[in-house]
Order: sequence, then C-alpha cells, then structure tokens
Amino acid sequence: METLRFVMTSTFYPPYHIGGDAVHVKYLAEALARQGHEVHVMHSLDAYFMKRKDAEPKEQPESDITVYSLKSPHGKLTPIKIYGLGNSNFISKNFKQIVNQVDPDVVHHHNISLLGHTLFKKDGNYMQFYTAHDYWLKCQRNDLMNRHTVCETYDCLSCALRSGRTPQLWRRKLNTDELDCVICPSRYMQNQLADLVNYSKVLHNFVPEPPENIKASGHEDYYLFIGVMEHHKGVMKLLDAFEDNKEKLLFVGRGSLGQMVADRIKKNKLTPRIQYLDWVEDKWPYILDAKAVIIPSIWPENCPLVALEAMSVGTPVICSDMGGTKEVASKVSSDLVIQTDLLQEKLRDILLPDISKNYVKEIFNNNFSESSYLKKYLDLTKGEF
Repeated sequence: METLRFVMTSTFYPPYHIGGDAVHVKYLAEALARQGHEVHVMHSLDAYFMKRKDAEPKEQPESDITVYSLKSPHGKLTPIKIYGLGNSNFISKNFKQIVNQVDPDVVHHHNISLLGHTLFKKDGNYMQFYTAHDYWLKCQRNDLMNRHTVCETYDCLSCALRSGRTPQLWRRKLNTDELDCVICPSRYMQNQLADLVNYSKVLHNFVPEPPENIKASGHEDYYLFIGVMEHHKGVMKLLDAFEDNKEKLLFVGRGSLGQMVADRIKKNKLTPRIQYLDWVEDKWPYILDAKAVIIPSIWPENCPLVALEAMSVGTPVICSDMGGTKEVASKVSSDLVIQTDLLQEKLRDILLPDISKNYVKEIFNNNFSESSYLKKYLDLTKGEF
C-alpha cells in the first residue's frame, strides 16, 4: 500500500480541545498513522487558553503523530486578531515552515476559524481538503442560528452586532477556489455550502470501535441524553416532555442548564425516574445500557459523534429532524426521527421501534466505522471525488 504524508490543521487538538471536531481530527490522524502514513498536526495553544482561561498546561501523549502546538509571543491577541482580521503572520509563517519541511501529499484543514482563512492559499504542490465540521464558511457564529432559529436572512452584520461579536469584513475575501474538495459530514451541510465551494463530497464522521468489556451502568430501562446542557441542544424541551410521561430518563453532561435541570427534578420530585448525573468519567456504560440516546437539538447539528458512539454499541438514536443527525438515525429507522415542531408531543408519548442491537451495530459497521471511512477518505486522496 502506498503511504502518504499528511499535514492537518485544526484550531484545537486533544488534549487542548473543546468540541467534537478536534476529536475527529485525532481519530483520523491516529487511523492514518496506524496504516503507516506520516501525519503532522498543527493547532493553536493560544486559541485554547483564550477559550479556557483557567486551564492548566497539559502533556501531549506520545504517539506516531507529529504535533505542532503553536504558541504566539502575543498570546491570546493572536486568535483575537485572526477572528477580526482573518489571518495572522505568525500562523502563516509556521504553516509554511511545516509544509516546506514535510512536503505533504495532502493538506487537510479542519476547524481553522482561529487559524485564518489564508491557509486555503496553497503553498506547495499538494492536494488540499477542508472538512466543514460547522458552518464557519457561511456563518461567523459557526452555528447558522439567528434569534434562536435557523438563519434564512444572512444579515451577518446586524447578527454579529446583536451577538456582541466583531463583524468579519474579511469574509468578502474568503476564497475556496484552491480547495480540491470540501468534505461535508452530512448532506445537509453539503446543501448549505453548495453555492460557496466548487467540489464537495459527503463523508459522514466515524468513531473507533468501542471499548471491550464495558461494565454495567447500574441503571435499567432508561433513555439517555448525553452532551452539553444548553438550550440549543433541546434540553428543556426534553425535560418538559419526560416530566409528563412515565419513562425513565438520565441526563449526562455539563453546561449552563445543568443546575436548572437538577433543581427542577428535585422541586417536582421526579427522582429516581429522571436523574441528572452531571459529568461522568466513563460514558460507555450509560450509552450501552440505554434503550436509546436522544438528541433533541433545536439547531442543525452536523454529524455528532455521540450518535455514532451510541450506534457502535447497538444503541439506537432518536433525534429531531434538524440538520444532519437525522441522516444517521434514519439509516436504522425513519421512525427514530421526530419533526421539530412535534418534538415535545412525540417525546411525551415516546415509542421506540422494535430494533435489535445487532442490527444497529451492522448499520454502524457499514456506514460509520473507521474502516468504512478510511476507504472513502483515501479514495479522495486519489482524486476520486
């Protein structure tokens, strides 16, 4: 098998990360390295410490991946400048040095919102990809939301000012012409970016195989919400619905709504039928034992990793019809997708289709496993768009 040299760019990279996009980069980098490819990853420490002001320095674990953790002499002023002006000489200079040193076959950009759009300008003879983990190409909020609904007006200036953000006037210069292919983790994302890019390919995310010998959670016959406890995740709609039925529900995660959910559960005496477990060190027992993982998002999620993790152990996913999550859940059954304006009503009378864990695992293996992803991804490196 021919081995290739990859350079990946990402604002965040574990252990200096915040969301699932950086986790995907790590999964992909490690998967390629296991196949013998040479992988280099560039990310920004300044962006991480700007977002996590009280975070402590962490040790990068040993691996076959070469990681460049960039730290500017100007600290958090560098990502602030990039957000407002679109680029940084410090980032561009380091990127050029890495490319010249590695001489990559493929440069793959991921979340570069705080690295700068000028990385899209080729600085060598390589194939260049960008994965649209969020709506950054189209929306400076990255989430395509305006006044708590999906944006349809694209009045970015007023939206930025209303959100307390600096307007990104540099977006007029954002050029994707030198990208050979934009990878879209959902058909929904591809449709959103259709007028902004030349070539795109739908390639749903993947997750590695789950751990072996997952222990029992200690809970039975329950539905599970696991993720960030925020309004856009549909947390309160889910609680409203389950407060009026007899099903068991566990909340796992942290966020601004965590305490509110815990207080309401206590006030309305919903324990033990409904429980808020806060953050847990080992999520797998809760995912494995759940009847289903519920993703009731009221914003257009792209291809959340938790949905794929659930299916990897045979747990089906129930979701709203927002964004790309429905493309994942509906591969098991269209009955698992709920129309957003009927979300509370349907969750209140929740009915899980008769689906075996083995069937869900089969869907996972064929669509969202590491092996299925890598085959399609490496075809892209051959120009098979």
